[in-house]
Amino acid sequence: MAIDEISLVIPAHNEEKRILNTLRVYSKFFDENFDKADIIVVANNCSDKTVEIIEKFSEGNPSVRVLEIPHKVGKGGAVLAGLKNAKYDYCGFIDADDAFELKDLTRMINSLNDYDVAIASKWIGKSFSEVNEPFFRKIMSRGWNFLIRLMIGIGFSDTQAGAKFFRKSAFNSINHNFICTGFEFDVELLCRFKNKNLNILEVPVTTRHMPNSSFKVSSIYSMFRKLIKLSELKSNLK
Repeated sequence: MAIDEISLVIPAHNEEKRILNTLRVYSKFFDENFDKADIIVVANNCSDKTVEIIEKFSEGNPSVRVLEIPHKVGKGGAVLAGLKNAKYDYCGFIDADDAFELKDLTRMINSLNDYDVAIASKWIGKSFSEVNEPFFRKIMSRGWNFLIRLMIGIGFSDTQAGAKFFRKSAFNSINHNFICTGFEFDVELLCRFKNKNLNILEVPVTTRHMPNSSFKVSSIYSMFRKLIKLSELKSNLK
């Protein structure tokens, strides 16, 4: 069965340098491949021209809309706000940097015919040298993944790749009162999905490393503290 409608959430914090190209790529792709497309850009505490750029673009592209949050809610908080406004039965979120191949997104979305959740993985089936990221980012990624396996017990190769799609019913089945609203949000989301016994597929993807990431090394301490809290509550997260 062809999936013909999709809601896509793009969290954006001060993305004036990248958001226009991202919208051009994704709006063209989703408008051409789906009967109904709903692209929600969640502008989270933006102090640059991100909102202005999105609003101007949406004038000629009715599938694109902006949800502005004037106070800081973090990546996870922005994603949750967007998903709660999603129109269609299939939905997901993707980073604002246009780092993914469109053919990989197609495979992820089509897999929802057989799975409840599809998550992108830069690491599954690849060696350390094959992943297209700077050396330090790869070291951090593997260290974080080790801690998640050790402390949370979910055995995915990559929880942090910024593309995840799922049935809206799967999202609606979990509690939306999240502990984690920053970059560690993905871990809690997957933990809640796992605890609901949903079918999750990890899809290998090829990514482009994009500069100007909104992730900061200073976020690591906060992420680790939230991971400790998740480890204490993991069995109750549904």
